[in-house]
Amino acid sequence: MGGLMGSTVLLSKVIGIVLLVVGVAMLVRKDYWKGVIAKEFASNNLLRFMLALIEMTAGLFIVLQHNLWGSLAAGIVSFMGWAMAIEGASYLFLSESAINRILKIFNRDAWYLFGSVLGLIAGAYLVATGFGWL
Repeated sequence: MGGLMGSTVLLSKVIGIVLLVVGVAMLVRKDYWKGVIAKEFASNNLLRFMLALIEMTAGLFIVLQHNLWGSLAAGIVSFMGWAMAIEGASYLFLSESAINRILKIFNRDAWYLFGSVLGLIAGAYLVATGFGWL
């Protein structure tokens, strides 16, 4: 596995597969997800609260277990953990109007394409690295 730590290998596999599945889902059903995010996430405070707790908790698990930056795969995993922890925590503090302003910026076709392609590239790299194909 190229000298990667066991936690990097496991998290690369899991996060890589998730990124691949989500990337494909966002490309294939972009209009559906745009509607869900614009309507449900923006207006449902309980949903946003629960997702914030789940995302922040998952991110903290990654950060506390795997704050490693020695390889590209380890850096991507650690970055994902930090991003999840920070984003989840920020949802707990941002007002509904701030959430709506952010959604107006990012809930657009170009961002879905960019995010999907970036997720597919990072996911493919993590899966290939995690399973020892690279």
